[in-house]
Amino acid sequence: MSSERCTLRDRNASLPVAGLIALGLAAKFFVDTSSQIFLPFLPITAAGLGISVLAMGRLVSVMSFAGLIAPLTGALADKIGHKPLIRSGLLLCGAGMLLIASDLGLVGALAGMVLNGFGVAAFTPNLHAYLSERLPYDKRARGLGILEYSWALAGILGLFLAGHLIYPRPLGFLTSRSLLHRPIGVCTPAKPLNDEMV
Repeated sequence: MSSERCTLRDRNASLPVAGLIALGLAAKFFVDTSSQIFLPFLPITAAGLGISVLAMGRLVSVMSFAGLIAPLTGALADKIGHKPLIRSGLLLCGAGMLLIASDLGLVGALAGMVLNGFGVAAFTPNLHAYLSERLPYDKRARGLGILEYSWALAGILGLFLAGHLIYPRPLGFLTSRSLLHRPIGVCTPAKPLNDEMV
């Protein structure tokens, strides 16, 4: 079995490792932003869904709880490979965010949070494992460390942009009815935001 793994690594050694890290970093940036977006904008998101801040906090807890399936996705990846779970994780995150933004109320938001939690749990550990198999041993820690820039960039850039999409007046060219607003900004409050909410 170990000889098979060595052969796999040797066969993939010619792949552009920097390209794999860059692609993984870009994908993980969006996944990390989708999981970080709710905490700083909790009152605004709750208003958009028409629920209390306490209920919104519980939904975020449900998303985190759904992430406990991560070891199961790892066990499944050992049988079918990492790529299918990486792709499935991205699809689940996207579907979850669309459900949350679709104005289906509490039930839709709950389903979206569960899907998002499952998606993050499927995507993140399998992306790490996939890249670990392909990175040279002496560059593995550095490569995975670069991949984790996505978490910091999600907080620095992703949430900054999301804030401008949710509350678009500072940028001027966006409106609350913008097509970009719902999928990226998650929810539009039923009533216009006042300055105290932001």
